[in-house]
Amino acid sequence: MRTSIDFPDPLFRTLKASAAMQGKSLRDHVLQLIERGMQQPAQADGKRVVRAVSAPPMLGPEYEMSIDPERLRGGGAQDLLDELDLENYMNVMKYGSSSGEPKKS
Repeated sequence: MRTSIDFPDPLFRTLKASAAMQGKSLRDHVLQLIERGMQQPAQADGKRVVRAVSAPPMLGPEYEMSIDPERLRGGGAQDLLDELDLENYMNVMKYGSSSGEPKKS
């Protein structure tokens, strides 16, 4: 079934970045989070515990930023995430994984 959900921009960016870091599509990542939330036990009053989506892990200082910070201004961050999604998709189509290396049998 297809549906539409309006996410607040900060949440959408967090979800998209988290999905890209895990090499997943946004759709698969959101479905996984929903399924995980539905598996949480109900509280005594019958309501589920609502948990906030955590931010993606940050890289340590040993990693150099290879992206020009100016590129991230305005809509640049979204453009970059779209490029990463496309790159992950192309790697999956070509190699069977988002890492860009063939899957080991």
